[in-house]
Amino acid sequence: MNNLQEAASFLYQSDDFLVVSHVKPDGDAAGSALGMTQFLRDNGKKADVLFADDIPDKFKILTSIDYLRNTNDWNTGKYQTLLVLDCARSLRLNSPCKIENFNGKVINIDHHIDNDVNANINVVCGNASACSSMCADIAMIMKNEYNWHVSKECATLFYLGIVTDTGSFRFSNTNKDTFLSASFLLECSADSEAVINAAFFSKKENQQKFEADMILNYIKRDFNGKYVWAYLPQELFDKYGFDMKDGEGVIEFLRELDGGIISVLIYPKDDTFKVSLRSKDARYPVGPIARSLNGGGHEMASGITARNISKDELIKALQTKIGELFK
Repeated sequence: MNNLQEAASFLYQSDDFLVVSHVKPDGDAAGSALGMTQFLRDNGKKADVLFADDIPDKFKILTSIDYLRNTNDWNTGKYQTLLVLDCARSLRLNSPCKIENFNGKVINIDHHIDNDVNANINVVCGNASACSSMCADIAMIMKNEYNWHVSKECATLFYLGIVTDTGSFRFSNTNKDTFLSASFLLECSADSEAVINAAFFSKKENQQKFEADMILNYIKRDFNGKYVWAYLPQELFDKYGFDMKDGEGVIEFLRELDGGIISVLIYPKDDTFKVSLRSKDARYPVGPIARSLNGGGHEMASGITARNISKDELIKALQTKIGELFK
């Protein structure tokens, strides 16, 4: 169901919100969750936002909200409403708690077509460029119908989510509605310059060295150069003291290579392997590959958390599936 009007009405009538998103929050998760929390607070609602995983350091300058890192209040009655944003799979919820154990109403707003969150209200739009663009559209409805205020900080955070999930309006998920949402946020004084600087021009020196080492020593190409991939071992992260929570754009170095169509980045995380997949050609979608390996996401940008498999088995499985796609 895609009913932004129903979502707006629900938010208007509800209160005492706990806002959550997915693990390892990226720009859209941070932007939508922090932006919606700010929006609710600005208009007289009680709202907290929970990130069990820290948001990227470079985005912290855009918000004044002190977000929760852990909470014992999930099911004690403190929060009447759970607002789930940009979380395609319930297993990827950025919380140690489970949605089905929440003692209250749950609303789910997302733009992933494979969303499996079972809420009281599910607002899922696979054509939306970002969850933040859906949040901006909801804010527009509430501004027009309920005279709600959209502050500069709120607009800036929603703009962050749109800019990062569209690669600054470069990716194929950008459409006319994307620009309409962005235009509304700019009318609400979104700080475009601050967003661009935070998203694309705020790398720390250790990240630049990490990326340079990756480019020089770890990138590989197969299938006549159409498949560009890299496995990044833990020692590379340790060498530069780099954490992938700040590495949202690292895979772009693989995607930029001339002649490449599908890009894959693989690295270990605790007892799993994280896999990011990107495609530059709609004839070769990576979404089905991710879903076949218990991952998910969009057709052109998806991810996997791989468990109970060795590095070599994972690399071979990806190579086999990508090879079949190129046949």
